[in-house]
Amino acid sequence: MDTIIVYRDVRGDVTRKMMITWLKILAELGDKFYVNDKTSWVKADLMVEEDSLPFTFFKKSKDKFEFILAYLRLESPSVNLVDCIDFLLYEGNAEGEKHVIREGDREVQSFDAAPDYHVHEEPEIFSLRIKKETLMGEVLLLLEKLTQKNQVHKTDHLFKIIGEINAISKMLRDS
Repeated sequence: MDTIIVYRDVRGDVTRKMMITWLKILAELGDKFYVNDKTSWVKADLMVEEDSLPFTFFKKSKDKFEFILAYLRLESPSVNLVDCIDFLLYEGNAEGEKHVIREGDREVQSFDAAPDYHVHEEPEIFSLRIKKETLMGEVLLLLEKLTQKNQVHKTDHLFKIIGEINAISKMLRDS
């Protein structure tokens, strides 16, 4: 089963030295890496297979940068990539959310290191998106079971799995 990780509304501050060190580490984790260093911001794009993962740092002063991840979805990411992003969040004293969706379960980690951070109500569209990711994880898990049972010709299990898929399909239609 694939793991999906979603970073949402993340922001934090880092020094120029920390940003450069982190970008060097990040560059090792993808197929291609592009950096665009402008006067007031630095944008980095990491290419992993066919996906582009953008990271933007906005200059606050000569040596201070603010990074922002409004929404980043990673499907089956490498452990090293997740650790690298998490390291930036911890070092940057970040605020925001990290959602880990695995086999129908969702784990939410809140970063709220900034003293003026306040929890806001979750927008309905994001809540629906997370529910969809969780349900799709359930469907994929059931389809894997279906394929395995089909290969060994256990028809009694097939009907049970098909019933579970139909129940999830009904939940999707009703929500």
